[in-house]
Amino acid sequence: MLPDFGNHLTTLAAFLATVGIVVVVHEFGHYLIARINGIGVRVFSIGFGREVISWRDRNRTVWRIGLIPLGGYVAFHEPKPNSEQFSAANKMSRSSGKPDGTFSNASLRSRSTTVLAGPAANFLLSIAIFAVVAGITGFPENSAEIASLKPLPKPSQLQFAEADKIVAVNGYPIHDLSSLYLYASEADPSEPSVYLVEREDTLIEIEGPFPTPPIMEEVRPVSPAFDAGLVPGDVVLSVDGASIASFLEFRDIVSASEGQPLTLSVWRDGETLNITLAARYEDVPAAGGGFEKRLIVGVASGLFFDPASYFPTPFEAIWLGLVQTFSIIVLSVDGLANIAFGKISVCNIQGPVGIAKLSGAVASQGTIEFLRLIGILSTIIGFMNLLPIPLLDGGHLVFLAYEAATRKPPGERTKRIATQVGLLVVVALLCLGLLNDFTCF
Repeated sequence: MLPDFGNHLTTLAAFLATVGIVVVVHEFGHYLIARINGIGVRVFSIGFGREVISWRDRNRTVWRIGLIPLGGYVAFHEPKPNSEQFSAANKMSRSSGKPDGTFSNASLRSRSTTVLAGPAANFLLSIAIFAVVAGITGFPENSAEIASLKPLPKPSQLQFAEADKIVAVNGYPIHDLSSLYLYASEADPSEPSVYLVEREDTLIEIEGPFPTPPIMEEVRPVSPAFDAGLVPGDVVLSVDGASIASFLEFRDIVSASEGQPLTLSVWRDGETLNITLAARYEDVPAAGGGFEKRLIVGVASGLFFDPASYFPTPFEAIWLGLVQTFSIIVLSVDGLANIAFGKISVCNIQGPVGIAKLSGAVASQGTIEFLRLIGILSTIIGFMNLLPIPLLDGGHLVFLAYEAATRKPPGERTKRIATQVGLLVVVALLCLGLLNDFTCF
Protein backbone atom coordinates (compact mmCIF):
# COMPACT_ATOMS: atom_id res chain seq x y z
CA MET A 1 0.00 0.00 0.00
CA LEU A 2 1.31 3.45 -0.88
CA PRO A 3 2.37 5.69 2.04
CA ASP A 4 -0.11 8.38 3.05
CA PHE A 5 1.32 11.66 1.77
CA GLY A 6 -1.55 13.81 3.05
CA ASN A 7 -1.77 16.59 0.51
CA HIS A 8 -0.51 14.88 -2.64
CA LEU A 9 -0.19 18.07 -4.67
CA THR A 10 1.83 19.82 -1.96
CA THR A 11 4.06 16.78 -1.60
CA LEU A 12 4.62 16.51 -5.35
CA ALA A 13 5.34 20.23 -5.68
CA ALA A 14 7.77 20.14 -2.73
CA PHE A 15 9.54 17.08 -4.14
CA LEU A 16 9.89 18.60 -7.62
CA ALA A 17 11.14 21.89 -6.16
CA THR A 18 13.69 20.15 -3.91
CA VAL A 19 15.06 17.79 -6.55
CA GLY A 20 14.83 20.42 -9.27
CA ILE A 21 16.89 22.99 -7.39
CA VAL A 22 19.56 20.50 -6.33
CA VAL A 23 19.85 18.92 -9.79
CA VAL A 24 19.83 22.23 -11.71
CA VAL A 25 22.62 23.61 -9.52
CA HIS A 26 24.67 20.40 -9.90
CA GLU A 27 24.35 20.23 -13.67
CA PHE A 28 24.84 23.96 -14.10
CA GLY A 29 28.15 23.60 -12.25
CA HIS A 30 29.27 21.13 -14.92
CA TYR A 31 27.90 23.35 -17.69
CA LEU A 32 29.48 26.59 -16.49
CA ILE A 33 32.99 25.23 -15.97
CA ALA A 34 32.80 23.30 -19.25
CA ARG A 35 32.03 26.52 -21.10
CA ILE A 36 34.84 28.34 -19.27
CA ASN A 37 37.20 25.51 -20.27
CA GLY A 38 36.13 25.77 -23.90
CA ILE A 39 34.21 22.47 -23.88
CA GLY A 40 31.00 22.48 -25.90
CA VAL A 41 27.81 21.30 -24.21
CA ARG A 42 25.51 19.31 -26.47
CA VAL A 43 22.61 18.63 -24.02
CA PHE A 44 21.59 20.05 -20.65
CA SER A 45 18.83 17.81 -19.28
CA ILE A 46 16.80 17.97 -16.10
CA GLY A 47 15.12 14.60 -15.73
CA PHE A 48 15.39 11.46 -17.82
CA GLY A 49 13.19 9.65 -20.30
CA ARG A 50 10.79 11.12 -22.82
CA GLU A 51 11.24 14.78 -23.56
CA VAL A 52 8.57 17.08 -22.09
CA ILE A 53 9.95 20.34 -23.43
CA SER A 54 13.20 21.42 -25.12
CA TRP A 55 14.85 24.31 -26.93
CA ARG A 56 18.21 24.99 -28.55
CA ASP A 57 20.28 28.07 -27.74
CA ARG A 58 22.70 29.92 -30.02
CA ASN A 59 25.60 27.80 -28.74
CA ARG A 60 23.89 24.67 -30.11
CA THR A 61 23.10 23.39 -26.62
CA VAL A 62 19.78 21.57 -26.30
CA TRP A 63 18.05 22.42 -23.03
CA ARG A 64 15.46 19.81 -22.13
CA ILE A 65 13.19 18.61 -19.34
CA GLY A 66 12.64 14.86 -19.12
CA LEU A 67 9.54 13.05 -17.94
CA ILE A 68 11.24 11.25 -15.03
CA PRO A 69 12.40 13.88 -12.46
CA LEU A 70 15.04 11.73 -10.75
CA GLY A 71 18.19 13.55 -11.74
CA GLY A 72 19.76 15.07 -14.81
CA TYR A 73 22.83 15.12 -16.99
CA VAL A 74 25.05 17.26 -19.18
CA ALA A 75 26.29 15.76 -22.46
CA PHE A 76 29.43 17.29 -23.94
CA HIS A 77 30.53 17.51 -27.57
CA GLU A 78 32.72 14.58 -28.58
CA PRO A 79 34.76 13.92 -31.76
CA LYS A 80 33.18 11.59 -34.27
CA PRO A 81 35.04 8.26 -34.19
CA ASN A 82 33.85 7.20 -37.65
CA SER A 83 36.14 9.66 -39.39
CA GLU A 84 39.57 8.59 -40.67
CA GLN A 85 40.93 11.91 -39.49
CA PHE A 86 39.67 11.24 -35.94
CA SER A 87 42.85 9.61 -34.63
CA ALA A 88 45.15 12.19 -36.17
CA ALA A 89 42.97 15.09 -35.05
CA ASN A 90 42.82 13.62 -31.57
CA LYS A 91 46.62 13.42 -31.35
CA MET A 92 47.09 16.92 -32.80
CA SER A 93 44.63 18.56 -30.42
CA ARG A 94 46.24 16.88 -27.42
CA SER A 95 49.78 17.75 -28.47
CA SER A 96 48.98 21.33 -29.40
CA GLY A 97 47.01 21.96 -26.21
CA LYS A 98 44.39 23.86 -28.21
CA PRO A 99 40.84 22.77 -27.33
CA ASP A 100 38.60 21.77 -30.21
CA GLY A 101 35.42 22.06 -28.16
CA THR A 102 35.16 18.35 -27.33
CA PHE A 103 35.44 16.84 -23.86
CA SER A 104 37.79 14.00 -24.81
CA ASN A 105 40.32 16.33 -26.44
CA ALA A 106 40.32 18.88 -23.64
CA SER A 107 43.27 19.01 -21.26
CA LEU A 108 43.31 16.78 -18.19
CA ARG A 109 42.92 19.83 -15.98
CA SER A 110 39.89 21.07 -17.95
CA ARG A 111 38.17 17.70 -17.80
CA SER A 112 38.90 17.27 -14.08
CA THR A 113 37.60 20.71 -13.08
CA THR A 114 34.51 20.20 -15.26
CA VAL A 115 33.71 16.92 -13.52
CA LEU A 116 34.39 18.34 -10.06
CA ALA A 117 32.23 21.39 -10.74
CA GLY A 118 28.92 19.55 -10.21
CA PRO A 119 29.55 18.39 -6.62
CA ALA A 120 31.33 21.69 -5.87
CA ALA A 121 28.22 23.60 -6.98
CA ASN A 122 26.11 21.49 -4.61
CA PHE A 123 28.43 22.24 -1.70
CA LEU A 124 28.41 25.97 -2.51
CA LEU A 125 24.61 25.94 -2.60
CA SER A 126 24.50 24.26 0.81
CA ILE A 127 26.96 26.76 2.30
CA ALA A 128 24.93 29.66 0.90
CA ILE A 129 21.62 28.27 2.22
CA PHE A 130 22.97 27.56 5.70
CA ALA A 131 24.60 31.00 5.80
CA VAL A 132 21.34 32.74 4.82
CA VAL A 133 19.32 30.73 7.36
CA ALA A 134 21.85 31.57 10.10
CA GLY A 135 21.63 35.24 9.16
CA ILE A 136 17.82 35.20 9.30
CA THR A 137 17.21 33.09 12.41
CA GLY A 138 20.41 33.69 14.36
CA PHE A 139 21.37 31.18 17.03
CA PRO A 140 21.02 31.15 20.83
CA GLU A 141 23.68 32.88 22.84
CA ASN A 142 25.09 30.86 25.72
CA SER A 143 23.66 33.37 28.17
CA ALA A 144 20.70 32.49 30.43
CA GLU A 145 18.96 35.70 29.44
CA ILE A 146 15.26 35.58 28.60
CA ALA A 147 14.35 37.01 25.20
CA SER A 148 10.72 35.82 25.24
CA LEU A 149 8.54 33.37 27.16
CA LYS A 150 6.88 30.32 25.62
CA PRO A 151 3.19 29.62 26.24
CA LEU A 152 2.75 27.11 29.07
CA PRO A 153 -0.33 25.74 30.88
CA LYS A 154 0.51 27.39 34.23
CA PRO A 155 0.74 31.20 34.49
CA SER A 156 3.65 31.21 36.97
CA GLN A 157 6.05 32.15 34.21
CA LEU A 158 4.26 35.49 33.78
CA GLN A 159 6.33 36.82 36.67
CA PHE A 160 9.34 36.77 34.41
CA ALA A 161 10.12 39.65 32.08
CA GLU A 162 12.11 40.00 28.91
CA ALA A 163 15.82 40.63 29.49
CA ASP A 164 15.70 38.87 32.89
CA LYS A 165 18.97 37.02 33.44
CA ILE A 166 18.81 33.81 35.46
CA VAL A 167 21.52 33.78 38.13
CA ALA A 168 20.53 30.70 40.15
CA VAL A 169 17.84 27.99 40.51
CA ASN A 170 17.14 26.62 43.99
CA GLY A 171 20.54 27.89 45.05
CA TYR A 172 22.35 26.23 42.11
CA PRO A 173 24.47 28.90 40.37
CA ILE A 174 23.65 29.48 36.70
CA HIS A 175 26.44 30.98 34.62
CA ASP A 176 25.10 30.22 31.15
CA LEU A 177 22.66 28.01 29.25
CA SER A 178 24.95 25.01 29.62
CA SER A 179 24.81 25.16 33.40
CA LEU A 180 21.01 25.59 33.27
CA TYR A 181 20.66 22.43 31.17
CA LEU A 182 23.05 20.64 33.54
CA TYR A 183 20.91 21.61 36.51
CA ALA A 184 17.76 20.38 34.71
CA SER A 185 19.40 17.00 34.02
CA GLU A 186 20.11 16.45 37.73
CA ALA A 187 17.22 18.20 39.53
CA ASP A 188 13.96 16.70 40.77
CA PRO A 189 11.17 18.19 38.61
CA SER A 190 8.58 17.53 41.33
CA GLU A 191 10.20 20.16 43.57
CA PRO A 192 9.31 23.86 43.13
CA SER A 193 11.77 25.80 40.98
CA VAL A 194 12.76 29.09 42.62
CA TYR A 195 14.79 31.33 40.31
CA LEU A 196 17.10 34.15 41.26
CA VAL A 197 17.05 36.58 38.35
CA GLU A 198 18.85 39.81 37.65
CA ARG A 199 16.55 42.57 36.45
CA GLU A 200 17.89 46.09 35.92
CA ASP A 201 20.75 45.54 38.39
CA THR A 202 18.33 44.15 40.97
CA LEU A 203 18.13 40.52 42.14
CA ILE A 204 14.60 39.08 42.37
CA GLU A 205 13.34 35.65 43.45
CA ILE A 206 10.63 34.12 41.23
CA GLU A 207 8.96 30.72 41.44
CA GLY A 208 8.56 29.37 37.93
CA PRO A 209 8.32 26.22 35.82
CA PHE A 210 10.98 23.55 35.61
CA PRO A 211 13.77 24.76 33.27
CA THR A 212 13.06 22.06 30.65
CA PRO A 213 9.33 21.35 30.79
CA PRO A 214 7.89 18.61 28.54
CA ILE A 215 7.55 21.07 25.66
CA MET A 216 8.09 19.98 22.09
CA GLU A 217 10.75 22.42 20.90
CA GLU A 218 11.10 20.63 17.55
CA VAL A 219 9.08 17.91 15.82
CA ARG A 220 11.06 16.02 13.19
CA PRO A 221 9.25 15.46 9.89
CA VAL A 222 8.26 11.88 9.02
CA SER A 223 8.55 10.70 12.63
CA PRO A 224 6.06 9.05 15.01
CA ALA A 225 5.43 12.43 16.65
CA PHE A 226 4.85 14.19 13.32
CA ASP A 227 2.62 11.40 12.00
CA ALA A 228 0.58 11.48 15.24
CA GLY A 229 -0.04 15.21 14.88
CA LEU A 230 2.32 16.76 17.44
CA VAL A 231 3.54 20.25 16.55
CA PRO A 232 6.29 22.50 17.99
CA GLY A 233 5.09 24.21 21.14
CA ASP A 234 2.93 21.31 22.36
CA VAL A 235 3.29 20.57 26.08
CA VAL A 236 2.82 16.99 27.29
CA LEU A 237 0.84 16.99 30.55
CA SER A 238 0.70 13.25 31.11
CA VAL A 239 1.57 9.91 29.50
CA ASP A 240 -0.86 7.02 30.00
CA GLY A 241 -2.46 9.01 32.84
CA ALA A 242 0.80 9.69 34.72
CA SER A 243 1.61 13.40 35.08
CA ILE A 244 5.04 14.60 34.05
CA ALA A 245 6.84 17.88 34.70
CA SER A 246 10.02 17.65 32.63
CA PHE A 247 11.14 16.60 29.16
CA LEU A 248 13.59 14.15 30.74
CA GLU A 249 10.66 12.28 32.32
CA PHE A 250 8.99 12.10 28.91
CA ARG A 251 12.18 10.81 27.32
CA ASP A 252 12.59 8.11 29.99
CA ILE A 253 9.00 6.92 29.46
CA VAL A 254 9.57 6.71 25.71
CA SER A 255 12.84 4.78 26.22
CA ALA A 256 11.08 2.25 28.48
CA SER A 257 8.00 1.86 26.24
CA GLU A 258 9.48 -0.95 24.08
CA GLY A 259 7.61 0.56 21.14
CA GLN A 260 4.16 0.10 22.68
CA PRO A 261 1.51 2.81 22.02
CA LEU A 262 1.54 5.72 24.45
CA THR A 263 -1.46 7.98 25.10
CA LEU A 264 -0.42 11.58 25.62
CA SER A 265 -2.47 14.37 27.16
CA VAL A 266 -1.20 17.44 25.32
CA TRP A 267 -1.77 21.14 26.03
CA ARG A 268 -1.93 23.30 22.91
CA ASP A 269 -3.01 26.96 22.88
CA GLY A 270 -5.27 26.54 25.90
CA GLU A 271 -6.82 23.26 24.76
CA THR A 272 -6.11 19.71 25.95
CA LEU A 273 -5.79 17.01 23.30
CA ASN A 274 -5.34 13.25 23.48
CA ILE A 275 -2.71 11.91 21.08
CA THR A 276 -1.56 8.31 20.71
CA LEU A 277 1.83 7.41 19.29
CA ALA A 278 4.39 4.63 19.42
CA ALA A 279 8.15 5.10 19.50
CA ARG A 280 10.31 3.21 17.02
CA TYR A 281 13.92 2.14 16.94
CA GLU A 282 16.23 4.23 14.79
CA ASP A 283 19.97 4.52 14.28
CA VAL A 284 20.99 7.89 15.67
CA PRO A 285 24.45 9.51 15.92
CA ALA A 286 26.14 8.71 19.22
CA ALA A 287 27.90 11.35 21.30
CA GLY A 288 31.28 9.63 20.96
CA GLY A 289 30.95 8.98 17.22
CA GLY A 290 29.29 6.22 15.30
CA PHE A 291 25.64 5.31 15.73
CA GLU A 292 23.44 3.72 18.37
CA LYS A 293 19.96 2.20 18.16
CA ARG A 294 17.46 4.11 20.26
CA LEU A 295 13.70 4.31 20.71
CA ILE A 296 12.60 7.73 19.51
CA VAL A 297 9.42 9.61 18.71
CA GLY A 298 11.16 12.44 16.85
CA VAL A 299 11.00 15.45 19.19
CA ALA A 300 13.59 17.70 20.81
CA SER A 301 13.49 19.47 24.17
CA GLY A 302 13.72 23.15 24.97
CA LEU A 303 13.65 25.64 27.82
CA PHE A 304 10.54 27.41 29.05
CA PHE A 305 11.85 30.56 27.39
CA ASP A 306 13.61 31.61 24.20
CA PRO A 307 17.15 32.73 25.04
CA ALA A 308 18.71 35.83 23.57
CA SER A 309 19.94 35.26 20.01
CA TYR A 310 23.11 36.27 18.27
CA PHE A 311 22.96 37.22 14.59
CA PRO A 312 26.25 36.52 12.82
CA THR A 313 28.06 38.84 10.45
CA PRO A 314 28.10 37.76 6.78
CA PHE A 315 31.59 36.28 7.15
CA GLU A 316 30.58 34.40 10.31
CA ALA A 317 27.43 33.13 8.57
CA ILE A 318 29.50 31.79 5.66
CA TRP A 319 31.85 30.07 8.10
CA LEU A 320 28.86 28.52 9.89
CA GLY A 321 27.53 27.33 6.52
CA LEU A 322 30.89 25.78 5.71
CA VAL A 323 31.07 24.01 9.08
CA GLN A 324 27.52 22.68 8.76
CA THR A 325 28.15 21.42 5.22
CA PHE A 326 31.34 19.67 6.32
CA SER A 327 29.51 18.11 9.29
CA ILE A 328 26.89 16.60 6.96
CA ILE A 329 29.65 15.15 4.75
CA VAL A 330 31.36 13.58 7.79
CA LEU A 331 28.04 12.15 9.02
CA SER A 332 27.34 10.76 5.52
CA VAL A 333 30.74 9.05 5.39
CA ASP A 334 30.15 7.60 8.86
CA GLY A 335 26.67 6.44 7.92
CA LEU A 336 27.75 4.72 4.70
CA ALA A 337 30.63 2.99 6.48
CA ASN A 338 28.33 1.69 9.20
CA ILE A 339 25.78 0.46 6.62
CA ALA A 340 28.54 -1.28 4.64
CA PHE A 341 29.76 -3.12 7.76
CA GLY A 342 26.24 -4.00 8.88
CA LYS A 343 26.36 -1.89 12.03
CA ILE A 344 23.21 0.07 11.14
CA SER A 345 20.15 -0.81 9.09
CA VAL A 346 19.95 -0.37 5.32
CA CYS A 347 16.60 1.30 6.04
CA ASN A 348 18.64 4.48 6.41
CA ILE A 349 18.86 4.55 2.60
CA GLN A 350 15.80 6.30 1.20
CA GLY A 351 14.46 6.28 -2.33
CA PRO A 352 12.46 8.88 -4.28
CA VAL A 353 9.20 8.05 -2.51
CA GLY A 354 10.78 8.60 0.90
CA ILE A 355 12.40 11.84 -0.24
CA ALA A 356 9.05 13.00 -1.65
CA LYS A 357 7.30 12.27 1.64
CA LEU A 358 10.06 14.07 3.56
CA SER A 359 9.90 17.08 1.23
CA GLY A 360 6.15 17.44 1.68
CA ALA A 361 6.40 17.11 5.46
CA VAL A 362 9.19 19.68 5.75
CA ALA A 363 7.41 22.09 3.40
CA SER A 364 4.46 22.07 5.80
CA GLN A 365 6.77 23.37 8.56
CA GLY A 366 7.67 26.59 6.75
CA THR A 367 10.14 28.16 4.36
CA ILE A 368 13.15 28.11 6.70
CA GLU A 369 12.87 24.39 7.35
CA PHE A 370 12.36 23.74 3.64
CA LEU A 371 15.53 25.71 2.84
CA ARG A 372 17.43 23.66 5.41
CA LEU A 373 16.24 20.45 3.75
CA ILE A 374 17.45 21.66 0.34
CA GLY A 375 20.82 22.50 1.89
CA ILE A 376 21.11 19.05 3.48
CA LEU A 377 20.07 17.18 0.33
CA SER A 378 22.39 19.30 -1.82
CA THR A 379 25.34 18.31 0.39
CA ILE A 380 24.37 14.65 0.28
CA ILE A 381 23.92 14.67 -3.51
CA GLY A 382 27.29 16.37 -3.93
CA PHE A 383 28.95 13.82 -1.67
CA MET A 384 27.25 10.81 -3.27
CA ASN A 385 28.37 11.95 -6.72
CA LEU A 386 31.98 11.88 -5.53
CA LEU A 387 31.82 8.19 -4.67
CA PRO A 388 34.21 6.20 -6.92
CA ILE A 389 31.40 4.50 -8.82
CA PRO A 390 31.61 4.52 -12.62
CA LEU A 391 28.73 6.54 -14.09
CA LEU A 392 28.98 9.04 -11.22
CA ASP A 393 31.36 12.01 -11.11
CA GLY A 394 33.62 10.12 -8.70
CA GLY A 395 34.00 7.31 -11.22
CA HIS A 396 35.02 9.77 -13.93
CA LEU A 397 37.58 11.25 -11.54
CA VAL A 398 39.05 7.77 -11.00
CA PHE A 399 39.51 7.43 -14.77
CA LEU A 400 41.15 10.85 -14.90
CA ALA A 401 43.42 10.01 -11.97
CA TYR A 402 44.49 6.84 -13.81
CA GLU A 403 45.25 8.94 -16.88
CA ALA A 404 47.28 11.40 -14.82
CA ALA A 405 49.32 8.56 -13.29
CA THR A 406 49.92 6.52 -16.47
CA ARG A 407 49.93 9.35 -19.04
CA LYS A 408 47.22 7.55 -21.02
CA PRO A 409 43.46 7.09 -20.57
CA PRO A 410 41.91 3.72 -19.69
CA GLY A 411 41.00 1.54 -22.66
CA GLU A 412 37.55 1.89 -24.16
CA ARG A 413 36.68 -1.70 -23.23
CA THR A 414 37.72 -1.12 -19.62
CA LYS A 415 35.63 2.06 -19.42
CA ARG A 416 32.65 0.34 -21.03
CA ILE A 417 32.70 -2.58 -18.59
CA ALA A 418 33.25 -0.28 -15.60
CA THR A 419 30.36 1.94 -16.69
CA GLN A 420 28.06 -1.08 -16.98
CA VAL A 421 29.07 -2.18 -13.48
CA GLY A 422 28.48 1.34 -12.21
CA LEU A 423 25.03 1.38 -13.81
CA LEU A 424 24.15 -1.87 -12.05
CA VAL A 425 25.30 -0.44 -8.70
CA VAL A 426 23.28 2.77 -9.15
CA VAL A 427 20.16 0.86 -10.23
CA ALA A 428 20.58 -1.55 -7.29
CA LEU A 429 20.83 1.37 -4.84
CA LEU A 430 17.76 2.99 -6.38
CA CYS A 431 15.80 -0.26 -6.10
CA LEU A 432 16.95 -0.69 -2.49
CA GLY A 433 15.81 2.82 -1.68
CA LEU A 434 12.41 2.21 -3.30
CA LEU A 435 12.04 -1.07 -1.40
CA ASN A 436 12.88 0.72 1.87
CA ASP A 437 10.31 3.42 1.08
CA PHE A 438 7.55 0.83 1.13
CA THR A 439 8.79 -1.68 3.72
CA CYS A 440 10.75 0.23 6.39
CA PHE A 441 8.94 1.79 9.33
